[in-house]
Amino acid sequence: MGLGDITLISSPLQNVLERLVMSLTMLGDAELQKLGDPAKQKRFLEHQPLFEGLGNLLERIASGFSRVPFFPFIIGKSSQAHERDEALDIINSIYDNSVELENITLQLESIGKLVRFSSSEEMAQIGEPEMTVRPHEEPLPVHTYHEIVQSKLGNMDTKVDEGSTSEVANTSDVCESFRNLPQHLKRCVIYTWFLFLGDHEFEEDTLIQLWIAEGCIQTGKEQLVERGRIYFKELCSQGIFQQYFDPQFFAPGRQSEYKVHMDVRELVKQCCPEEYTVVEEGGSNKISPGTLHSMLCLGGKIGKFDEKIYERFYEAKLLRTLKFQNECGRPMIKDVSHKLFVKLRFLRVLDLSFTRIKELPTSVCKLRYLRYLDVSSTRIRKLPESMSKLDKLETLKLRDCLDLVGLPNEMNKLSNLQYLDLKGVHQLTSMPPRMRELTNLHTLTTFIVGKEKGCQIEELKFMKKLRGSLCITKMENVTKDQANEARFGDEVEIHELEFQWSSIHRWKFRWKNKGEMKFNLIEPHPLIERLKITGFGAESFPDWNWGIRFQRLAFIHLRNCNCIHLPELGELPSLKSLYIHEMNFLREVNNDSLGPFPSLEILEINGMPRLEIWTPIEREDHMPSLRELTIVGCPKLLYLPEFKNFISLKRLTIRDCPGINFFSVKMLPDSLQSLIISGCERLEEHHRKEEAEWSMLTASIPEIWIGDQRISRTGKSQIH
Repeated sequence: MGLGDITLISSPLQNVLERLVMSLTMLGDAELQKLGDPAKQKRFLEHQPLFEGLGNLLERIASGFSRVPFFPFIIGKSSQAHERDEALDIINSIYDNSVELENITLQLESIGKLVRFSSSEEMAQIGEPEMTVRPHEEPLPVHTYHEIVQSKLGNMDTKVDEGSTSEVANTSDVCESFRNLPQHLKRCVIYTWFLFLGDHEFEEDTLIQLWIAEGCIQTGKEQLVERGRIYFKELCSQGIFQQYFDPQFFAPGRQSEYKVHMDVRELVKQCCPEEYTVVEEGGSNKISPGTLHSMLCLGGKIGKFDEKIYERFYEAKLLRTLKFQNECGRPMIKDVSHKLFVKLRFLRVLDLSFTRIKELPTSVCKLRYLRYLDVSSTRIRKLPESMSKLDKLETLKLRDCLDLVGLPNEMNKLSNLQYLDLKGVHQLTSMPPRMRELTNLHTLTTFIVGKEKGCQIEELKFMKKLRGSLCITKMENVTKDQANEARFGDEVEIHELEFQWSSIHRWKFRWKNKGEMKFNLIEPHPLIERLKITGFGAESFPDWNWGIRFQRLAFIHLRNCNCIHLPELGELPSLKSLYIHEMNFLREVNNDSLGPFPSLEILEINGMPRLEIWTPIEREDHMPSLRELTIVGCPKLLYLPEFKNFISLKRLTIRDCPGINFFSVKMLPDSLQSLIISGCERLEEHHRKEEAEWSMLTASIPEIWIGDQRISRTGKSQIH
């Protein structure tokens, strides 16, 4: 039997072997591409015999299964269950490129021995003669091997060409771009389409994490994320991924979202490989044993969720991706079957987000290959301790798990964990001990400072690979010495940092100690770009020499701080956005002491119950780039400075400032395009008395709102 007879094998094993062939071919092609470099020709010649022998080795594996039904091999009650599991484990490890190139021959020979041993036992039980090995046969020529594999890879192209019957799919330029993609990018697009069926949007970081978990990105381990960004950028440039913007959910700093182009969605839908299966809650469709990726669509059935639906997945023993998709907005699932994880032990990606599950079964530890776990926005209270056995887990998402009160005590054993999302988790009182041992962690959204040894702020200084954004909560547990020792080193690339103190702690100390307590801030890295400080209880901010040290700082948000003075932020050369919210003890904004703010574009002052004075602006170069100014909730503020020197100001909003009793239209710059005044009784009364003067502004300001009325160019008011 030749390798071409691999189709005689039952579909689950056939699927695994085909993917093994594809993986090995990619490795071979990578070596072939190096021939252009004379210095590397010698290395390729050393590997050439390896690739010439792969066909023969795979043929032997196929022969080992050709006479025995696949299901007895997988689920038979033979004493060789361990050998069978080991064979499949090796196949999966090779497919994931986790085996060194030089060791593949040894691994394949191990598979052959295990398969032949187990199969001969099965055949003896069913009366078949024992299979023999054929060492005398010549290995399959390397060119024939590549022809066979390329025919496998070409099946997708054939399906695309023959299956695209719609006019749009045949004529769209973006569909033609999809057809011309290399195989590795096609695979990424198909996997993305399946995970975000319909019109669902996705973020770049999330998608790259999923690609990595499934093994779509074939490169060195340390370069996976960077390589994924290259893939993503290429698909965006081809128009296959399109940026999606919903103003309803826009927020500063939020990641952009994308969708698969509508025409590409339709094209892929027509020619989707059989390894992808959708299971509908209210339907009767079953999963074939060859399914590798499946989605459970919830919401198609009225009434209580039927947990027997889990049994449909039991036959798909090689399932790599399982996602629960909530389509009805009512998360019905409350429990996950213990048996499900026992059956689906080859899962790489598991997404249970937006369900109502309160716990994960302890059998989750059976998912030895799990790379990606998302339980965001669930009712889960505590992760099982058995999760610490998932040593291949790379991504763990717990965002907005509002009931979560505990993480596994031995979480430090998740040695491959790279991404941990704890945003919106407010009931955790501390991180688990020895987080410093997670040295591969590069994204940690939240660190909750504990009081116990091993849970304190010092753990962060051992996480050398951290980058992106980090929020440190319960800062009240940080002592002065700890704050000094926890400074981030130059190797840490955290560009967005937030410090949070608990509100109860802050107010208790404010009144009992009259503001004398020392609140300990950790000095950010000099390359910080975004900084948010919440609940800082001291009367003044530390003197960090802001303008010299933080050259890249572009965004600052100060919220709920007890300070009576603002830090000198005006010398920051790159600061573009400044938000000052709920500074309850601030009485004065002194423009001269703050500095010129050369790059500031957005300034928002909101919720300042004691603010009384905003000193006049005398410098002509003050805030030369300011475009938007918002003043909200300052009831004691009586006067505003003249804004004439804000030569770039486009939008001015003043709300809920009833104390302001004077506002001259001559204070406004010629650049103003929008003026909104609301909840300011004295200013609105001034408008009624000087309506003619205000109406003159409509000649230069297109949009003016006073109270609930819009001042039109004709001088008449329109009810809003």
